[in-house]
Amino acid sequence: MSPARKNVLGRRRRALLYGCAFFLPVLVVGYMSVAALSKRRQAVTALIESGLWNTGESILGSVETELDRGSSEALVSTASGEPPTSRRTAWRRFFPAPEFSLKINTGAPPDKPETEAFRRAIAEAEAREIRAGNPAGAAALYAKAAEVAVTVAGRAQALNEKGRALRSSGRFEESLKIIRALASEQDFICDPAGHPFGLTAGLQVIETLRAMGRFEESGRSLVASSERLRNGAWDLTPAQAAFFEAEMDRLAAALSGRDRSSPWEEDYRRIKTEPTSFLEKG
Repeated sequence: MSPARKNVLGRRRRALLYGCAFFLPVLVVGYMSVAALSKRRQAVTALIESGLWNTGESILGSVETELDRGSSEALVSTASGEPPTSRRTAWRRFFPAPEFSLKINTGAPPDKPETEAFRRAIAEAEAREIRAGNPAGAAALYAKAAEVAVTVAGRAQALNEKGRALRSSGRFEESLKIIRALASEQDFICDPAGHPFGLTAGLQVIETLRAMGRFEESGRSLVASSERLRNGAWDLTPAQAAFFEAEMDRLAAALSGRDRSSPWEEDYRRIKTEPTSFLEKG
């Protein structure tokens, strides 16, 4: 091989060696930088996700604390004979709706608490009805509680319990008279659980009519109550409204399926297909 050719090959080898010496470190450093950047991105993503999770837990904890506080106050109110009495004012409670917004339940404590005599009469009546299994005797004690009540809500509570006890003892006509008047006259007054008597006593009317064999009349009452519920006649949380709607569905199933379809059944099915406002969007 000629000396000139050897010089050319030598220069090419040196150039290749210099190129490798320069580019290989650059490639290695570049690869390591890309890998580090990817790991850093993953770390930042994990940090953001952790922050969002912690924020969500904090919000949920605040909501749960508010719910627990509200439940405790409600129990204290019930134990002291101070049920909510208004459909519009005071008790503010948060409830998560299906669309994850928060709804506010409203109610109000009465102007003055019930007397010790009222609370004692209610406790004695409940013991007579539940523990002793004597609803007729309990009805008399509930009547006594209604007489000594000093608030509208307290008297309504006692009459509501009396109507139920009379129905349990088979005195349907007496029960029906009391609870019909209660549902009409104290429509928006709330029981210790914050449920309006117009709704709860109305369900008792339906149950009593069914027990008396007056199925068509019971069905018509059910249609009227369902229509009012779905039109937002009472201030209820979405959870409360869904509960009472499920209770009405249970009553409808118990009343339907007899010898022939009754007119009220078609009306009830129609109402169920119409839009309702009790699950407020927002």
